[in-house]
Amino acid sequence: MEDTFSADAWCRRWHTNAVGWHSPVVHRHLQQFWDKFCPESTPEKLVFVPLCGKSLDLVWMYSQKSCTVVGCELSETALEAFVAEHPNLHMLRSTVQFRDGRHITLFHTPDRRIRLYLCNLFDMDQSSEPPFKFIWDRGSLVAMAPSQRSNYVNYVSKLGAPDVRWLLETVDYPEGIYGGPPCRITDEEYDALFGSGFSSELLAVDDMEKRPFGNAAYCYIRITLLVKKSV
Repeated sequence: MEDTFSADAWCRRWHTNAVGWHSPVVHRHLQQFWDKFCPESTPEKLVFVPLCGKSLDLVWMYSQKSCTVVGCELSETALEAFVAEHPNLHMLRSTVQFRDGRHITLFHTPDRRIRLYLCNLFDMDQSSEPPFKFIWDRGSLVAMAPSQRSNYVNYVSKLGAPDVRWLLETVDYPEGIYGGPPCRITDEEYDALFGSGFSSELLAVDDMEKRPFGNAAYCYIRITLLVKKSV
């Protein structure tokens, strides 16, 4: 049986368009909390979007003043779809060399304010990107197997600047209802992952009236803003 969380499974879902997590609209909470997430006083906004897919959020952030968007995605199908669906961006395809010598495909706008790497997330430390001041995590952490979460948080944290701001969407639903992804993250698990290294502010909680996982008694979507604590 194929591992639900494997790279092959991820790419196959994109190839067969089994991507129920992809939203056809810009995330409303990203828009709602943008000024809190990326304060106007920040001169250059470098936002990292892990497992970016073909998200419309990328285009919306690109339209914001002084914002550069860097994404990474394992599925070439997803990135090629993004390029095809946004011809007005005039996206280019090129090859860049990571520090470990590997050559990686990069999709980017002519002004390079959108840069989308075709690579495994856990290879991004080999890129030439500077530390990210902002991280928009919608569907990335929750796509990880529970056994990968701690490693994920530690790794992505190190890609960020010392004062990185991390806008995060998580989901919680009753245990045993669904195996993921997206995987449920309880309050206790959330505190274990972020409590020691980040301050956290809960910005929104949505109770999904249309239950995506069968007869779940509840399905909560939480939006939190994390700010790395000073060492």
